[in-house]
Amino acid sequence: MPKKKNFINQKEAKRFNPSIKNGLSDDQVYNRMEQGLNNIVTMGSNKTILSIIIKHVFTFFNFIYLIIFLLLVSAKVPISYYIFVFIVVFNTVIGIYQEIKSKNIIDKLSL
Repeated sequence: MPKKKNFINQKEAKRFNPSIKNGLSDDQVYNRMEQGLNNIVTMGSNKTILSIIIKHVFTFFNFIYLIIFLLLVSAKVPISYYIFVFIVVFNTVIGIYQEIKSKNIIDKLSL
């Protein structure tokens, strides 16, 4: 069983004043790491591309648009269905693109 780390508040952390030339000693660094006072980021964005796509495709509004589309088709209303479908698909694609782009930026920043 791994040892549980003792995380402490940053205000409670003991302050060191090492020289610029030498820095912290190995023991001081080890103690800081044990207390969780380091800058290591374990992960960036926790979203996968597949989860982003699923999140944007299966939305409440897309479900409503699907129902409206099916009602229009079944009622044989003389409109261009392609325009209706194009707007819904285009809106979904833009949302997916923007979220994947922001995920990539967050992943780069976490490095």
